[in-house]
Amino acid sequence: MNKAKEHATKLHKIVAVKTVPRLGFQDHMDSNFEALGPLGIPLYGTPDPEPYWGRKLETLMMQHIEDGADAILTLDYDTVYKRQDVVDLIKLMETHPEATAIAPLQAGRGGNLPLLSMKSRTGQMVDRSPRETFLPEVTRIHSAHYALTLFRVADLIKIPHPWFRAQPDRDGQWGSSKVDADIWLWKLMEERNMILYSANRIVVGHLDLVLHWPDTTFGTLFQQVSEYKETGKPENVWR
Repeated sequence: MNKAKEHATKLHKIVAVKTVPRLGFQDHMDSNFEALGPLGIPLYGTPDPEPYWGRKLETLMMQHIEDGADAILTLDYDTVYKRQDVVDLIKLMETHPEATAIAPLQAGRGGNLPLLSMKSRTGQMVDRSPRETFLPEVTRIHSAHYALTLFRVADLIKIPHPWFRAQPDRDGQWGSSKVDADIWLWKLMEERNMILYSANRIVVGHLDLVLHWPDTTFGTLFQQVSEYKETGKPENVWR
């Protein structure tokens, strides 16, 4: 038997938190209603639209840690998920007590690679990993997202603040060696050898607006908004 599973740790109080933008996707709200209520997981967000997401998310997390939460589930407004995804995340956290955080697989917008990063055995960032890397139940990764990610409070409280902080490069510029605010917490965890896992059998959706155009045969063309902004209408759109 897996030694981690021999020492499974039961989570008794789980709280979900999210920052709330001025506008959002109703599809995400549908996921919240379907998944969280039946599991008895309360969801807390910002009472007013909050542009400083990192500051507010950290405040929410700390508030509910003070209220006695064992685990914090962070959500993002453009993610769709099911109740079973949450159930499976909780089971993984309980059977992997070595994990500080566990994130499901989520693709980036516009067909980009999954929203995670990994390092090689020598500590170098890797652009791609072979498919076999993600065949196990979990894989240790360097950074992830906050779309449906579960954090263990017992570890979080050991991490100094702030948890979300943007840091420029050595020249004070925002070049390739900068650290964005959403990466800062992963950096702090790595410095303390805390474990972040990718949950390789839990996949969540990433909402992305897609343009529909009538084509020359009166069929439908699909185009990413980013492509439209770069190149305009598709060549074979109806004229």
